[in-house]
Amino acid sequence: MAKKFIGIDIEKGTLRAVTAEMTKTGPVLTAATLRPLAADESDLSQALSEILGDLAFGDRVATCLPAVGSFFRTLEFPFSDPKKIAAALPLELAGQVPNGEDLEFDFLAARPQDGQFSIAAAAVKKSAAAAMAEKFQEAGHPLHLLDLAPFAWVAGLRKHVDKGVLATLNQKEVVLARIEDGQVADYRSLPRRANLDTQKIASLMMREYLALAHAGKHPPLPLILIGSGVTNELRQTLSDAGLSVQVPSLKLAGEPLEPAFLPAAALALRTALPERERNLNFLKGELAPKSEWSGFRRRLIGASVLLGLCLVLLGAGAYTNYAHKMSRADALREEMSNIFRETFPQATVIVDVPAQMRSSLVQLQDRARLLGLGSDRSALSILREISARSPADVTLDVRELSFIGEQLRLDGTTTSFEAINRLSRSLETSPLFRDAQITDAKMGLEGTRVDFRLNLRITPEEFIR
Repeated sequence: MAKKFIGIDIEKGTLRAVTAEMTKTGPVLTAATLRPLAADESDLSQALSEILGDLAFGDRVATCLPAVGSFFRTLEFPFSDPKKIAAALPLELAGQVPNGEDLEFDFLAARPQDGQFSIAAAAVKKSAAAAMAEKFQEAGHPLHLLDLAPFAWVAGLRKHVDKGVLATLNQKEVVLARIEDGQVADYRSLPRRANLDTQKIASLMMREYLALAHAGKHPPLPLILIGSGVTNELRQTLSDAGLSVQVPSLKLAGEPLEPAFLPAAALALRTALPERERNLNFLKGELAPKSEWSGFRRRLIGASVLLGLCLVLLGAGAYTNYAHKMSRADALREEMSNIFRETFPQATVIVDVPAQMRSSLVQLQDRARLLGLGSDRSALSILREISARSPADVTLDVRELSFIGEQLRLDGTTTSFEAINRLSRSLETSPLFRDAQITDAKMGLEGTRVDFRLNLRITPEEFIR
């Protein structure tokens, strides 16, 4: 999910918010929202909560303090180290601004000038900064960046405005700032009275514009207008006075953004700038935003509780399933034991029912083969085969018939050695026997009978077709 940068512009009776999202090519404006406010801004916290909604981790929110009531000075130091400047700044400004104890100071990046470093420094009241931060805390969303007008707008519009006079008109004030090399070189802040018509506002702006332009000793500079007070009539009046009037072309969803939303858009773009560029942010010390984890603490606790409940339910379900299967397994083992006892009543010790049952079945199958049940390779079947294959004129007395694995040993007597050879050749023609070998043959003591031993290899069942 892309990181969001949200600029909040608060003016009398209106709250405007513009969202920018970071892409591979830089920040892009993605949303603009307007929310009416009560005259006393009593519903500001609720409005902030509605507009900001649920922020993701890493999203940043910014606003700025009005220029009225702030202080700005350009100082020179022989060093550019930010830590040294931060330490020396309060002492340097103490004699130049009133009531320095209640002020929060900050400064822009140092610029080399004539062997020294020029520092643009600003100061705001700590009470004003604390009040603004508290409004966001009441809305349930911490404020990450608190800048100052017009510095925040100039920094956000740096890629669009490098030189000129930026004029911001809203319900509270009219601020004109001379921009040099993308930074505020000087500015004027004038409270705006409600009874001023377009002509009087244009005259006031012309006077301050000329003062800023002449102070900078620059050729005619373009006048860039932003804010809710920018109207077509005002633009035309200033153009008729000979000024080059411009409005920054910021686009949202392919359409130009209205001038009233440009301050909020500039704040969103200012928030997206990297910290190394050194812009103003008065949230320091006690006002510094807490770790982003604290903003998500309540949600993390809720998510942890929900995750814990899910794990408990999952564990209970797994245990119930396991217990059911174990109960089923016990029932099946009991049933197998009963069947085994009924089938093999002679068994007195039962240890492993499946193994004992397989062993008993093998023994029964062996006995069945010997008894000639369901097989043509039983002892009776083989005896019948031997009797059928024996020559009719051969007298044969069988003394012993032994099964040894896949072999059959036949011991007996006959009338002559020729009779034994004829019997062997005849049995070899049977499909039940692979071969017949005479292992022993000798004449008896009486001289009329021949004792013999004949080994027959039994053909496996899978080879008998």
